Amino acid sequence: MLPLSLVCCKHYSAVVHQEQVGVGEADDDAAKRANRRFGDRVKTARESVGLTQRGLAERIQADYGLTIDPSAITRIEKGDRSARTAEISAIAGALDTTVAMLFGESRTSSLRDLRDEADRSMRAARRDLSVWLSTLSTIRHILRIHPGLIAEMGSASVPGPESPEDYLSWVRQRLQDIVRDWDPVLAPTEEDAQALRKIGASLLGHLVRVDPLAFPMPPATWDDEGGGDGDGESAEA
Repeated sequence: MLPLSLVCCKHYSAVVHQEQVGVGEADDDAAKRANRRFGDRVKTARESVGLTQRGLAERIQADYGLTIDPSAITRIEKGDRSARTAEISAIAGALDTTVAMLFGESRTSSLRDLRDEADRSMRAARRDLSVWLSTLSTIRHILRIHPGLIAEMGSASVPGPESPEDYLSWVRQRLQDIVRDWDPVLAPTEEDAQALRKIGASLLGHLVRVDPLAFPMPPATWDDEGGGDGDGESAEA
């Protein structure tokens, strides 16, 4: 699913394209009406943040590296000029609003889209985390039964765990090293950051429960075959 802002930009560009190639008087009138409605919202948003047309042009240049003349903004606001896709995104950002809002989407609608995206991402994360944690648990079970396979867990650059009982602690330490290179999730306050960490911990906590019957004996031949590829990440968690 495309982000709402990109969908709106593509829709607007399609209307603009229809006007430019001249597909008929009715379509031409529709494009002009769309331009005027968009221009009205740009003007309202600009005035609400206390910017002049020149000030808006300067902010777009400074924040987005996009050159747009103040007179072009005047024509956009009057509906006499179509805004290009890159300009739409830059105008929305410079006015501290969203493309969806400039196209008439209500705040409720925009928030609903964000909520739905959060729900979809949560379900996808749950599936991926379930597979990851289940795989770690299975590896630990196999190592307990075939401790000789512990040598397969390390690599030339990363020493493996010393024993099967150390495996999950080793994964945890490896994970701490790996996530240092990840881009963090940004929060406006420490309170929000703590709340987000608790949400993540809550999701992980509900994924794990005890069930000894879920672990059958692995094949005895694994000792001879040398196992597989460790935990699937070449000495990474």
